[in-house]
Amino acid sequence: MAWNYRVVKKKLTEDEDTFDICEVHYDAEGNPTSYAPEKNVLSQDSYEDLLWAYQEIAKAYKAPVLEYIEGKLVELSTCPKCGKEIVYDTMDVIGDGNEEDFGKTVLACSKSQKCGYVSIRPDYTKKK
Repeated sequence: MAWNYRVVKKKLTEDEDTFDICEVHYDAEGNPTSYAPEKNVLSQDSYEDLLWAYQEIAKAYKAPVLEYIEGKLVELSTCPKCGKEIVYDTMDVIGDGNEEDFGKTVLACSKSQKCGYVSIRPDYTKKK
């Protein structure tokens, strides 16, 4: 199982979040599946291992932040239109009043922000 360090956003209270560096594990397709929320990533067996971890942690800042939402790790992003934080979400694409679950294929600004930005992941159109 592949893993790396990623920044994970955790909700402490309704108004308070925390951002941690965590070990994140991936499935065979490269989707994040789990993380180690309590592991101290700066505690290693040797100086060399600690230096390696430090260098790998620096890479975490170049990847999108992950948030654990409803049992799934979800990549967070910033809306190019309004600059607010947005997530991959479900939405009513067909217009029948039911939200379709496209997993991580639809990127949409929340209704409360009302900027209207919606994007379909380019790689989704290549999948069957």
